[in-house]
Amino acid sequence: MRLLALLFPDLAVELARRGRPGTRGRALILVAGRGDEACVAAASAEARARGVQVGLSAARALATCPEALAVADNSSACLDALDRLAAILRRRTTTRVAVAGRDHLLLDLDGLPGDETALAARLPGPARAWSGCEVRAAVADSPAEALHAARCARQQPVILPAADHPTGPLPCFSRGPLRASVTLAHGTPAFAAGGRLRSLAVHLDALLAARDESVREVVVALEGAEPGEARLRLPQPAHAVAPLLDALLAALPPVALAHADRITLDLLRPGPAVLVQPRSALATCPPLARAS
Repeated sequence: MRLLALLFPDLAVELARRGRPGTRGRALILVAGRGDEACVAAASAEARARGVQVGLSAARALATCPEALAVADNSSACLDALDRLAAILRRRTTTRVAVAGRDHLLLDLDGLPGDETALAARLPGPARAWSGCEVRAAVADSPAEALHAARCARQQPVILPAADHPTGPLPCFSRGPLRASVTLAHGTPAFAAGGRLRSLAVHLDALLAARDESVREVVVALEGAEPGEARLRLPQPAHAVAPLLDALLAALPPVALAHADRITLDLLRPGPAVLVQPRSALATCPPLARAS
């Protein structure tokens, strides 16, 4: 398999600027988390020039660049923008397009007409026009190599030679919603039904972790004498739904939970994991193993 990575290095910053007139040219820092755990998820070129890096604590970043404007991370908006672009590419190029991170897409080039070098040179143009953002491109055998090469690319795409065998796990091009449900015995108390719902959440959290995914919408549906539904649209992607159950349970009528015959938990709008690690936990990026 040959993969084309389309990297949008400043997507988060560009989206943040669009909602904040007057920030063009100003140092901008996007912060994920709260309190002492808050760290930099993205930074504009102006902030990076002052030494701000992804993974720095928010306090350290603002001390390094005091004039920067700090705003909340917009990873959900980034995934939404990439979802829209992926839908366009699926209609016009290949159905095997994956949103593989908060700033990049992966396309499977196998079976597409044309030379991979020509495809890598042609596809960034439409992606740049549709997104309005800078795009870098690279072709390699594995997602990790393709992304690393795209980060090294500038005006021209980077093409890594094909290896004799795949060099990494293949991306999932068919991510879909996750669902779990349980049937309850008649007369199950509300507290016991809530416990079964939490068990469903733990099960789906394990699947999210195994798929290295996040989710942006959670729905609990109750069937029975008093049906009910609670829907939670998340401002930022969640990597575990068990901590969200209190909010969902509070939105359900108590009588519905007490008379439920079946509970279904749906995790909708899945996407890649977008957790930001503290700078001290980030591994250094190794050099490219093979030159283009």
